[in-house]
Amino acid sequence: MFINGLLGLFGIYVQIGWILGLFDKNIADFPWYRHITPFLYYILYTFLLWPAVLEISGAAKDENRRARTEKGYVVVSLLVYLGIWFLERR
Repeated sequence: MFINGLLGLFGIYVQIGWILGLFDKNIADFPWYRHITPFLYYILYTFLLWPAVLEISGAAKDENRRARTEKGYVVVSLLVYLGIWFLERR
């Protein structure tokens, strides 16, 4: 849960920044309380996405596959978010 929460926070920060960048805005242009609802929504979304990944990959009942799926999920999520973050900084 902790890792999903942190991934959710980082993911929504990156994605909100990316979307605002399309309109020549910055995430710092708005007060922090304007971002609470999107942040909470995305965190809840990541908690729903994780069980779906487990079921689709067939890792819900196999401990070895579950361990590999957990690592892969974290790595892929970080790569996607870091990719968006670095592309936004260019």
